[in-house]
Amino acid sequence: MIIAGALLPRARNILVAVGLALASIVTAIAAPSLAYPLGLPSRQQILVLAVSVLLELILIQIVVRRVYHLGERTIVLSVLLVVGLHFLPMALAFGPIIGVLGILTILNAGTGLWLRPNMNLSTLWFFDGLLKMAGGITMMVVVLV
Repeated sequence: MIIAGALLPRARNILVAVGLALASIVTAIAAPSLAYPLGLPSRQQILVLAVSVLLELILIQIVVRRVYHLGERTIVLSVLLVVGLHFLPMALAFGPIIGVLGILTILNAGTGLWLRPNMNLSTLWFFDGLLKMAGGITMMVVVLV
C-alpha cells in the first residue's frame, strides 16, 4: 500500500491505513506458523518490540508538532524517518535484517529532508515502500529456508 501511495498521492493516508489493517490481519494469521520453528520469543524480545512501538508513537507525535509548520512533505519524511529509527532497536527482537532496513529507510527519508530537499516526495515514498517490502520478503525467505 505504501508503493500504491506513491502512484496515488492524494489517497496516500487512506492507503497506509488500509495497508496497516491488512498487515495486522495477515500478521495475526501468518505469524504463528512462521515463528513456530524459531521457538517462543524471549521476554527481552517482547519488551524490545513493545518499547520500540511505544517510542515510535511518542516520537511521531513530537516530530509532527515540531515540523507541522514546514508542510506536508517535511511531515511525511519526518514520520518515515521516525519509523526507520524504531526499526533499529527492533533488530534485537527480529534480527539484523530489520536493523539494515531501519538504516536504509532513515537514509531514504534523510536524503529527502537534507540532501535533496527538492526530490519528489512520491519517489521517496515509493523507495520507502520498496525497502520495506524487500525487507519483509527477505525476512520471510530466511525463516522459510
